[in-house]
Amino acid sequence: MKQYYYKEHAEASPKGPFSESKMERLRSKGIVTPEMLVTVQQDGDWKPVADEKSLRPYPKNRYGAILLLLAVNWLVYFFVSDRSPQDQEQTLNGMASYWACMEDHEWWRCLTGLFVAPDLGILIFSSLSLLLLGVMVAPVMGFSGFLLFYILCGLISTILCLPLASYPASSDGIFSWMLASLFLEFPIPGMLASSCGIASAAIILCSHRRRFGINAGTWSALMLVGAAAFFALSFSQNVFLFITLFGAIVGGFLALPGFIKYNMFLRRESGQTEFRISMRDQWHLSFTVIALLGIATASYLISGDKGGLASYKTAWQCGWTNGETDNSPQAAEAMLAAAKRGYPAACEAVGYRYLKGLDYPPNRKEAVKWFTLAAESGYPQSQYELANAFKEGRGTQASDEQALVWLRKSADAGYGPAVQALAVSYLNGSLGIHDPAKGAALLEQCMAGMRLFEPAKEAAYILGTLYARGEGVGKDPAKAFELYTKAAEQGMADAQWKLALCYKTGEGVASDPVKSIQWMQKAAAQDQPDAIRTLHALRKMLPFSEDTTEADAPKENRPSPVPQD
Repeated sequence: MKQYYYKEHAEASPKGPFSESKMERLRSKGIVTPEMLVTVQQDGDWKPVADEKSLRPYPKNRYGAILLLLAVNWLVYFFVSDRSPQDQEQTLNGMASYWACMEDHEWWRCLTGLFVAPDLGILIFSSLSLLLLGVMVAPVMGFSGFLLFYILCGLISTILCLPLASYPASSDGIFSWMLASLFLEFPIPGMLASSCGIASAAIILCSHRRRFGINAGTWSALMLVGAAAFFALSFSQNVFLFITLFGAIVGGFLALPGFIKYNMFLRRESGQTEFRISMRDQWHLSFTVIALLGIATASYLISGDKGGLASYKTAWQCGWTNGETDNSPQAAEAMLAAAKRGYPAACEAVGYRYLKGLDYPPNRKEAVKWFTLAAESGYPQSQYELANAFKEGRGTQASDEQALVWLRKSADAGYGPAVQALAVSYLNGSLGIHDPAKGAALLEQCMAGMRLFEPAKEAAYILGTLYARGEGVGKDPAKAFELYTKAAEQGMADAQWKLALCYKTGEGVASDPVKSIQWMQKAAAQDQPDAIRTLHALRKMLPFSEDTTEADAPKENRPSPVPQD
C-alpha cells in the first residue's frame, strides 16, 4: 500500500505518512492544494499534487438525495405496498409489466415501479447500493442530477425490458404457453435497475475511492456479479436478470457525461479543490425531474389503475377460485372487468363460469365469446373448449372445419385433452379425418404430455386397445397389457376389466386367475357392467369366499347398460 508525504512548499517540512484514501480526503477538504508537493517516499522525488492522478480532489460525500430515496423506498414498502410474498402480485403495488404497459397503457408504472420493492431482499440490496456507492456518485452529479440519474436508469431499463418480458406463445409445446401467460403479468422491478445503475456508475466515476477499506470498483463488481448470478440461477426471476443487466448498461452510459465533466475539472490549472454542479445545470436537471413526474401523473389520469391485469389481480385478492361454487360478488365483478379489458386469463376464467353457470347466469354464447378471445391469445384450454363448442354446436353454429382448426391449435400447444381428442378423431374418422397410425402416434404423445393436467389413463386405455387389436400399430399383446396396467392403476374401470381379461386369457402376461378375479372386483366396485356380469356368473357356479366384499355382491337394482344373459 502506498504511503504519501506532502509539504506546502519546497522548503517546508514534510508531513506524513498518509494512506491514499487519507490523502484523497485531505485534498477534497482543501487542506492539500494542487500547488503543494507530494511524494510516495519521504526521500523520493517531489512533484506537484496536481500531477499525481491517484490523488483526485474528489468532492465530499453528499447524503441529501440518498436519504430522500431511502426514505421514499422504505416508506412505500411498509405503508403503501401490501408486501405480497408472490412477485406476480406486485402489479397491484404499482410495478410495471408487459400487459399493464403495452396493453393497458399504464405507462406511469414505469416510474412508480422505481420506488416499489417486490421483496425485502431487493429493498436491502437497493439500500446498500445507495449507502455504499450512491454517496460517492451523488457529489459528481449533484442533488437533482442524482435523482434524475436514478429515475432515468430505472425508467429506460424498464422500457427496454418490456419486449423481453412478453415471452411469445408459440406451437413449441405446453411450456411455451405457460411461460407466455406468466411473463405477460410478471412485474419488472425498476428499483433493481436503478440500484445496478448506481453500481455501474461507481465503477466509472469513483472506482479508486474506498469504503470500509475496499475500493468502490470492487464493491460495484461484487454487487453486480452477485445479483446477476443469483437471478440467473432462479428460473422464475429471469426478468430480474434482464433488468439487472440493462440497469448496469444504462447506468454506465448515463454516468459518462459526469465522467467527462469531472475529468475536465481535474485538468484545469486552478486552485479550485471542490467540484460543484453549476446552479444553472441544477435548475435544468430539476426541471427534467419535474417534467417526468408530470408525464407520469398525466399517464395515470388518462389510464387509471384498473386495467385488465390489475382487475385480474384484484379478483384473486378478493378470494377468486376456479372451484365449483360461486365466488364473492366483488371477485366476480373484478374478473369480468378484467375480461372486458381483454386480459386473456380473465377471458378464459369468465368463459368457464358462464359455461358452468357459476358467478354469472349460464349462457353458452357468452362462454364461446370469452373462450374465443382467450383462444386467439394462444390459451390452449380455451382453444380446446372452443373446438368442442364448434363440434357440438354449443353456443355457436356447428362446424367440423372450425372445430378441427381449434383442436389442432390446442393440440400443437401440447394440451393433453386436445391431443387425445385429436387422436380419437383420427381413429374414428370424425371431423373428416381418418388415419389410425397418426392417431396412435398422438396417443403416445398424449401419454407424455397429459401428466401436466389430468392422468393419461384414457390415452393409455385407448392406445392399449390399439396394440391389442393391431390397429394403426403392430399387434403387441405385451404392450397392450403394459398400457392397460397404467390406466387400471389410475382407477379406470374399463382398463381394470381389460387387465382382468389379460390375466384370465394369458394375453401379454402369464395367466393368473387370482389376479384376474382381483381386477374384476375392482372394476365391479366402479359399476363396470362386464365385470359385474362375469362375477355374478362366477358366484352362481362357486360358493362365496370369505374375501368377497359387499361391493362385489350382485345388487337387484344395479343399473347396467349391458343386458344380462
